[in-house]
Amino acid sequence: GNPTDAEEMATSRALCAQTMLLASTSMSKYQSRLWLRSVPDESLLHLPCRIAYQMLESSTGVIAKKAACGKEALGMIANVVDSSGNGLLNTVVAALVDLLHTYDHMAPLVAELCCMVQEKPTNVLATELLREIGRLDTDGYSATDAGGKASGIRNVAPFISELAAVRPKLVLTNFSLLVPHLSAEPYVLRSAIINSIGHILVRDDVKLAEEKKEEQEEGESDYGSKDDRRIINIAKTRSSLFDILCDHTKDVTSFTRAAALKVLNDLTEKQSLPLDRVMPVTKIAIDRLNDKAVSVRR
Repeated sequence: GNPTDAEEMATSRALCAQTMLLASTSMSKYQSRLWLRSVPDESLLHLPCRIAYQMLESSTGVIAKKAACGKEALGMIANVVDSSGNGLLNTVVAALVDLLHTYDHMAPLVAELCCMVQEKPTNVLATELLREIGRLDTDGYSATDAGGKASGIRNVAPFISELAAVRPKLVLTNFSLLVPHLSAEPYVLRSAIINSIGHILVRDDVKLAEEKKEEQEEGESDYGSKDDRRIINIAKTRSSLFDILCDHTKDVTSFTRAAALKVLNDLTEKQSLPLDRVMPVTKIAIDRLNDKAVSVRR
């Protein structure tokens, strides 16, 4: 039978997505051939991104993402980020932050995008996004406000933990950008940062164990004091992160108290809790059994 309007629309969308992905890849690869003195026309370079943003708006779940060609959309943006200067990068970051504010399904998509761009010497896109989140104005935030600023912050916050789940080292490197939000009003931001600490500590623990195993297999390390200093620094950082977790088991908001306890519980189950933390964490758990909130006592 003849294809329906919906099928024709899906076919057209897929063709458009593939064409724009190919165009963005070509513009990224062949700048020296396409533009005089290799200086690209940024408005043309940004065109695939503008189409990609609209596709991502419709990528509300796994099925919708496939229907809206979400993967191709992420590929277009990644190509532009990898081949553009600071001016266009700032435009892309501003657009992504706006999408994060507006749509509650964007956090995992933007975290996925951060894994698709060039990461050496640094992942510029992820760093700039964390910088923008660090600058979020939380003054006047109200948890009871259903829209506006509160809604935007609620949508942005999950990106922190989504990114930490896939790039924990990167979030740790830029953790100082997020620290001010640990004492800010929105509990969703505090809880997201607490969850990200869980991802960092688990991954860090696995990495340390792997490094120790490699050293044992290769024999004594030749690095000496330099290597010792690095281990001491890692231990200090881990201790500071555990201090933050323990402090927030007494957070003013029950959601964040529950988040901190859940992370500590997960770390215990994954055997990532240091021996010197076992007794203090046990004491915290016993103390929280008297918490007034049911979500915390559980």
